[in-house]
This record gives sequence, C-alpha cells and structure tokens, in this order.
Amino acid sequence: MRIKPGLFVVWLIPASLVLALGVLAWGQQPTITKYDGMFASYNLTNPILDTLGNTIGSDYTYVYVAESMGTGGTQWRLNFTLRKILYGPPTNQVQLTGSGPIPVNSITLEKPKGKHLALYVDVAALPIPPDPMGFSKSKTWSPPSPTPPNPAIDMNFGVIDLQWEWTNDLWNKSEGHSVIDFGNYWAHQQGFTEQNAALVWGSVFGFAILPVDIGYPPGRIGQTKNLTITHPK
Repeated sequence: MRIKPGLFVVWLIPASLVLALGVLAWGQQPTITKYDGMFASYNLTNPILDTLGNTIGSDYTYVYVAESMGTGGTQWRLNFTLRKILYGPPTNQVQLTGSGPIPVNSITLEKPKGKHLALYVDVAALPIPPDPMGFSKSKTWSPPSPTPPNPAIDMNFGVIDLQWEWTNDLWNKSEGHSVIDFGNYWAHQQGFTEQNAALVWGSVFGFAILPVDIGYPPGRIGQTKNLTITHPK
C-alpha cells in the first residue's frame, strides 16, 4: 500500500523575515524559542478469539513517546494505554495507563533522524510522583475490587521494548504560520510536523507486538519543528 496525501500548507514565511519585521516594528530584540522534537506512536485494536474463532473480546494497545527540548536539554515523555475486554455477561475489563517523563537512555535513535527509534523502559521501576521525574501510572479493572481481575485478561506493569522503522507507505506533512495577540505581547509561531508510517515490533509488558505492513499501518514516526518569536507591545 502506498498513500501520498498532498502537502497541506497553511502559510509559511522565513523566520529571518519574521525576525526582521519584529525588530523594525518595535525596535527591540524579540525572544526566540525553538522546538525540534521527534515522536513515535503505535495504536491498534485486535479481537480476542475463542478456540472456534469467535470474537469474545478486544485487545487495545496505544503507546506514544515524544521528545522535548527543555532548559535542561533533551527530554522524553511516554504515554500508554493497554485495555483488554471480555464480553459478558458480565463484561470483564483490565486497563493499564501511564504518562510522564522517562530516562533519556530509554531511547535509541539512528541517523538520519526520523528514520528509526527504539524504546526500552521498565515502567514498573520508574519513580512515581512527587519525585520530579515521577511517572504516573494506574491499573483498573471491572467488576471492581474486591473482585480480583479476571486472570484470562489480567496484566501488570513491566518492560516496554519496541522499535519503529520508517516506511514510505504513508506520508503527511503540515506547515503553518500564525500571529497571536496575547494582550501585552505578540507571538509569531511557525513550523511543521512531518510523519510517516512505521513498522513496529517488540513487546509491551510481555505481550508481543508484530510488524503490520498491510491495510492502515498502526505505527507512526515523525518530527515536529516550531519557532516562536515573542515581543512586548
């Protein structure tokens, strides 16, 4: 499969021109903030089948990891949701969610940037809030406690070990520019987001993730670049 949506352009002008206009208009040096970050995601729902091939539930996996450029340097954040459901009556469900920062060494990149990303992190070992690097996570199930989770779909936090590999099956790029009035200052923002389909493989908490290269690929890999120029009125 090869899908090539057209390039969507809102409006983009060179950063140097925006900066020059700002200096001429106000006679002062504006504040410039740059962002250059990579991201990768996996989003897929599979049926749970019985021995006869009948659908008796669903298995949903979502993982998103993104790079941010903070004052302390490069940072990475992880979000995930795993949800397994067995249809009733009664319906049983177990869900794991998590969100927060992860160690920089959890990520391995290969050049050129945007082509490959590997994630390896033991979520169970991450610190929790109020630690400054605390990672928030929760486990819920139904029927709720004191009933224990259904052992057929029970799961626990552990290691996420995934790799994303760029493909040309799907490509999308959006570019834009805006000028926003915040009352006592102006903000000029411009940038782009570019993403491609990606093969994804590995495991999440012991459950295998197999590469899918047919239909609508569940993996994405890409990068975002933004430039913000602010100036008081």
